[in-house]
Amino acid sequence: MNTTPRSSSPPLRSPEQLRGDPGKSEPVPTPQLAEAEIRALAERALGVPVSATAPLAGSVGNQNLRLDTERGRFSIKLAAESELAGERWGLERAAEAGVPVPRVAAAGELGGDRGFMITGWVPGGPATVADTEALVEAGRAIRRYHEVGGPGYGLADVEAGAARGRFGSWAERLADIVAKTEPLVRHGVITAELADGFRAAVDDHADAIAYDGEGVLLHCDLKPAHLFVADGRLSSIIDWGDTSYGDPRYDLARLSVAEDAIFRPALEGYGLELEAELSRTLACYRAIQRVDALHYELMAGGDWFDVYRQTIIDWLAPQRT
Repeated sequence: MNTTPRSSSPPLRSPEQLRGDPGKSEPVPTPQLAEAEIRALAERALGVPVSATAPLAGSVGNQNLRLDTERGRFSIKLAAESELAGERWGLERAAEAGVPVPRVAAAGELGGDRGFMITGWVPGGPATVADTEALVEAGRAIRRYHEVGGPGYGLADVEAGAARGRFGSWAERLADIVAKTEPLVRHGVITAELADGFRAAVDDHADAIAYDGEGVLLHCDLKPAHLFVADGRLSSIIDWGDTSYGDPRYDLARLSVAEDAIFRPALEGYGLELEAELSRTLACYRAIQRVDALHYELMAGGDWFDVYRQTIIDWLAPQRT
């Protein structure tokens, strides 16, 4: 999820809320390995010494390091194995569609639904407003992988070499996210009033977010930090840990969080114009995605809530006047 430096603002949760309800799913801090342990793990997986490591930005549910070796530079990600299996699936499908993505060099399980994945180092850096042509390329690349369909909707579960979305319809996938407002209220991450307003507004936008087509391959965390550019060209779309199937507009909504100078060229490359109805859909999806991100952050033991929560508040404000 989020790769922005983490906020120091305190969460809204009280000690009573933090104790939780034993009958419900409760937050569990993500297991962490020491850097020396990760280095040794990488050396076993790659078969060469690691001469240097450096932390990389990542979400509260992951650990990410840069690895320098005699074979070149790599990155390693430690995360839930179920997430990494979906990520590898997304990387493979995107590559088959002609999308530049990182190459998987090694992967393995660590036990307890934890695993690791090592990928080749990606040249360049995150897209900026100066990278107009690369952003147009990115839009074309997104369009290509959106032509890849698959069964089910939502996060891709991989089993026996095949993937399927966890839900039978897109509506079920969205309803599952909306239901996550309950634990967010219970733990004091959002107020009951905000949750009620959000659910009512989503109901009012049912027509805008309706989708009964085949689920298409989704990245689900498109943002400038995940669109890498080298020498003015798109070099890679990285971080496929939320690989899913669903409405292609859901991906566009995530990218639309970026400023217009980033989003507009990508949308041009994708082949769409930002007309009023699409804008309405994207705004609703952005709020839904923020609820999902808040829940992920909460359950992984984090407290990076402010920006996510503010998006929901801002979306609801015009509808309350």
